[in-house]
Amino acid sequence: MRPTELLLQYQRLGDRSRVLLDEKQRLEDRLNRHEKIEAAEAAVAAAETQLSELTRRFKAMDLEVEGHRGKMRTHERELMSGRIRSPTDLTKMSEEVSHMKARLLEEEEAELQLMTALEETEGELERARKALEAARAEAVAEAPALRERLAAVEKEIAELEAQREAVWAEIPADLQSAYKRLNRIPNPVVEMVGGQCLGCRVQLTANELQQLRRGERFTCQNCSRILVLG
Repeated sequence: MRPTELLLQYQRLGDRSRVLLDEKQRLEDRLNRHEKIEAAEAAVAAAETQLSELTRRFKAMDLEVEGHRGKMRTHERELMSGRIRSPTDLTKMSEEVSHMKARLLEEEEAELQLMTALEETEGELERARKALEAARAEAVAEAPALRERLAAVEKEIAELEAQREAVWAEIPADLQSAYKRLNRIPNPVVEMVGGQCLGCRVQLTANELQQLRRGERFTCQNCSRILVLG
C-alpha cells in the first residue's frame, strides 16, 4: 500500500472513531440523563408548587369567609332579637346585614372557584406523577440495551485507535508532518479520480499528474490537500 493510501486509511479510521465517540457521548447522556424524566419531574414540581399556593389561599379565604359568616349571623340575631327599638337603627342594621349577605355571596363564589382550581391542580399533579412513573420505568427498561451498545462502541473505538496507531507508524515522517499541518481543514487527504482533486474539484494538469505518479509531489496545487491516486 502506498504511503498516501495509508494516510487516507488513517484518516478514515479517525472519521469512524469520531462518529463512534459522538454515539458514545449520546449513549452516556441517555443513561445519565433522561429528558422525559426531567420534564416529568419539572411538571410534578410545578403542580406541587401550584397546589401548595392554592391550598394556602383557600385556607386563608375559608377563615375569612367563616369570620364574615359568623359576624353576619350575629347581626341577624341582633336584628331579630327585638332589642333594637329605633326604626333608624333597625333600617341601618338591616341594610348592613343585606350588604354582608351580598359580600358573602361574592366571597363564597370566589371560594368555590378556588376549590375548583384546587381540584383541577390535584388532577394535574396526579397525571404528572403517573407520567414521571412511566418515564422512570421506560428508563429502567431501555438501560440494558443502552449499556450493551455502549460497551460495543467502546470496544470498537479501542480497536480503531489501535489500528490508527499501527497505520501511523508505517507512514513516512514527511507525510506525517504534512498531514499535521493540514489537519485544520476538512478531509486533508482525498482521492484523485479522473485527474480531479475530490477536495476542491480542480482538474490537475498533465504535468502535475506526472509529478504525482513519479512521487515528486503528493499535494494538490490548488487546495494543498494530500492526494491519493485513484
